[in-house]
Parts: sequence; structure tokens; C-alpha cells
Amino acid sequence: MNAESRVIYVGTGRGSRKSALGRVGFFEPEADWRRRLAQEMEQTCQEMARRDLRLIQVVPVLSSANYKGSWTEGAWLFFGSAATSQI
Repeated sequence: MNAESRVIYVGTGRGSRKSALGRVGFFEPEADWRRRLAQEMEQTCQEMARRDLRLIQVVPVLSSANYKGSWTEGAWLFFGSAATSQI
């Protein structure tokens, strides 16, 4: 990888919340978590665009629990200069 390339992991754990009785262990709604992940990815892409780097590949990171299927927990974002993105 050269100086004109970047690889960035974007992913946030699902935040926990307290219940009305003060108990911890309730997770934030999935829609909020997904929205937060999408915003983080968008901000990262905007920052790399300011540095004249373009998104050239996305590799999702999957997670699963209790054999209940899998979901995208985060993603590796690969950025390159305009010359390297012509692949």
C-alpha cells in the first residue's frame, strides 16, 4: 500500500441503555445503531474525499450470536487516489 491509499475500519458496537429503573443491559434500537454506522461511514468518505481519495472497495465485517443469523457489524473501507481507483 502506498501513501496514496488508506484502509479504514468503520464500526461501532451496539450501545447499551439503562432502563427506566436504572438497570443496564438494554441495547439501543437496531435502527438507531444502523443509522449511526451509516453516518460514521459517510463522514469517513467525506473526509477521504477532501484528501482526494476515492472509495474503491468495501468489505463488510459480519457478526453473529447464538446461531441466529449474521449482521453487518462494520466494514473495511479501502480508499485510493484517482489513479489507483481506475482498476
